[in-house]
Amino acid sequence: MPATAFLLPGQGAQAVGMGKAFYDSFPAAREVYKAANSRLSFDVAALCFEGPQEELTKTEKCQPALFVTSLAAVAALRAQAPSFQPLAAAGLSLGEVTALVVAEAVAFDEALYLVQARAEAMAECTARQRGAMLAVIGATPEGLEGLCRASGA
Repeated sequence: MPATAFLLPGQGAQAVGMGKAFYDSFPAAREVYKAANSRLSFDVAALCFEGPQEELTKTEKCQPALFVTSLAAVAALRAQAPSFQPLAAAGLSLGEVTALVVAEAVAFDEALYLVQARAEAMAECTARQRGAMLAVIGATPEGLEGLCRASGA
């Protein structure tokens, strides 16, 4: 088998319905959601599968939901191919914590606690300080300068 690496997503990759196919098809994925539901103050499975999008987009809900869904997907893969091990695991922002669990460097329970605390802290910061984030792809340096001038940054 060729060398494979996992790249785990960060906030912004969420979508209502995410993880439902894994949950419905793989007992190992269901167990990940059940374990998370017993530790979180909300039903992460229901939020992922049914939304609403506005609730799933909230930082304090989104980050645990993405973390759990990513690990449910990995659990489903491992159920199908028990001997499969990725060569590496990495992540984008929140996905870095998920990658540590995939690499078995951090336990699920500890990482879920960290993800929940991180998400709540970030939500608290954004409630106090107005801000925004923008991804820019393919812009020229001049275009970026113009964008910054137009935004007042």
